[in-house]
Amino acid sequence: MWTKDIVSEFIKTLNSQDWELLGARYMAENLVVETPGDGTLVGRRNFLDLFFVPMHSGVEEYFRDIHAMVIDDPWLLLDITVEYRCVRDHPGFPIQPLTVGNTLWAQYFFLYRIEDDMIASLKAVRYGTRLAKTEH
Repeated sequence: MWTKDIVSEFIKTLNSQDWELLGARYMAENLVVETPGDGTLVGRRNFLDLFFVPMHSGVEEYFRDIHAMVIDDPWLLLDITVEYRCVRDHPGFPIQPLTVGNTLWAQYFFLYRIEDDMIASLKAVRYGTRLAKTEH
């Protein structure tokens, strides 16, 4: 069963931008992911290769403010702010095109199903965004 400490380590790993480590440490091999507008992907490798790594080409992702967290085995629900910091133009970014220096904040509900201490499924719902030009 996941705890607040495990969730904190998961977020720390995600914020490190090491997608292979994130996948190996936290995602089940047969992971099922449903995201807004992008449909369903099955398999950790498919999720990383077809969606997650290309999505982050030139864009850093950081989980920031946790507005709510519910752990109810096997479920983990996060209501969270995600920061997307553009370091290289990304006209194909899934939410909207981004250019260097843009920071996009998005609000999400993430529902994770945990099996054998790994994320077996993820459903994501985005409910708000805010774009700003930032200086690095």
